[in-house]
Amino acid sequence: MASDFNKPVVTSTYTDYPGEIRENVNDVAKMFEGTSGSNIPTGAKQLENNRILKRYNGASWDTLGYLAEDASSAVAGDTETYYTANVATGDGSGSDGSNRKAIEDFLLNKDCSGKSYYFYHSDSTIKENDDSTWIDISLVNCSVTIDTSTTALTIEQLDLTHAYFKKKGASNITANNYINVVTNSTFVQENGAVTCNGYIDTTDYLGLVASRGSYIYVYDPTASFGDITVAYNAKVEISSDVRCSGTLLCSGAGSNNVNVENCSGLAATANIDIDGDVIVRTNSAMSSGSQMVIDGTLSLSNTSVVVSGSFMTLNDDTTLTYNCSLQSGGALTAGFLHARFNSSIDVSTTLTSNYLRLVYGCHLNCGFGTSSVTGFAGAEYSSTIESSGALNVTGNLDLIGNAIFNSGTASTCGGAIDANTGSIANNIT
Repeated sequence: MASDFNKPVVTSTYTDYPGEIRENVNDVAKMFEGTSGSNIPTGAKQLENNRILKRYNGASWDTLGYLAEDASSAVAGDTETYYTANVATGDGSGSDGSNRKAIEDFLLNKDCSGKSYYFYHSDSTIKENDDSTWIDISLVNCSVTIDTSTTALTIEQLDLTHAYFKKKGASNITANNYINVVTNSTFVQENGAVTCNGYIDTTDYLGLVASRGSYIYVYDPTASFGDITVAYNAKVEISSDVRCSGTLLCSGAGSNNVNVENCSGLAATANIDIDGDVIVRTNSAMSSGSQMVIDGTLSLSNTSVVVSGSFMTLNDDTTLTYNCSLQSGGALTAGFLHARFNSSIDVSTTLTSNYLRLVYGCHLNCGFGTSSVTGFAGAEYSSTIESSGALNVTGNLDLIGNAIFNSGTASTCGGAIDANTGSIANNIT
């Protein structure tokens, strides 16, 4: 019997209902692969041919993306194609995928009908047939893995739409122009540097783009981009040193997040403007040469650093945990500020925050001018709040366990001041 997700019903017979349940569970367990069931719930996920991930829209299955596979997984009768290319021996005339021309012709294909492809490419040259220009890789509806071993790969540009692209092996990849990953696509650089050098045009984007449900993963290399754009439910995860010579922009509807982990830096020489959440953790850093604006949450942990060359605006919650540092080259405007365990916040001019709490050896230092906390402010257990100018607190000020408040100019507190257990409140009334 075929599955029916409207069953069992109250009129199902005693002998029928176990089978009706079993058929539904079997379809779910197999991710609806090869299903002929009915009344499938909207939003159900299907894995077709072990590689194509789809979502049921209530009437049909929409493709979400593609899974990559290695050559070792090929089996008799499989519809995948595995290419081994060696330009040292290939004469460019073959049609069976045994030489460079087959790779180049394939990579120029706009629609590969949902198949997965694996290449072993032992040379850094993937050019168009006349060998005069670097190739433009444009992939739609397919999965491609290129294993270059230790040999670097250079292309002109990469466009992915409903596609998966992985550069496998401990070597670098360079796009003379751009990498554009859109519409439920994934780009993976397994190991080695990633560099994007050129423009699409001056009014559009430069460098690296992830948008519309897409993902970019860069592991353990260094990376260099022009502008980095993350938009419409996209994500960039980087475990590397990253240099962005333009603006790092996360914008558009949806949740657009940047994760920086186990690396010495994600840096933009211009602005950083993000409407999603930012996570910087494990000895990592993010910096802008100019202003930094983050509309989502900002989370720093485990000896990480975030620096702006000009003013910094953090519109949601900001937390620093374990030896972290937040540094603003101009004024800092923040919502919730919470630092723990020997973390520090340094502001070149003034701070404006809705809430401030420092716990266990943390430090806040503000420059000249009038800073303000419009709600509660607190320092606990050997933490310090210092300002060269005034720092006015609208709510209560709590100083607990050898904490210190010190301002260079007379400051005011609109609520109660509670300084206990060896704590000190200087120049605030």
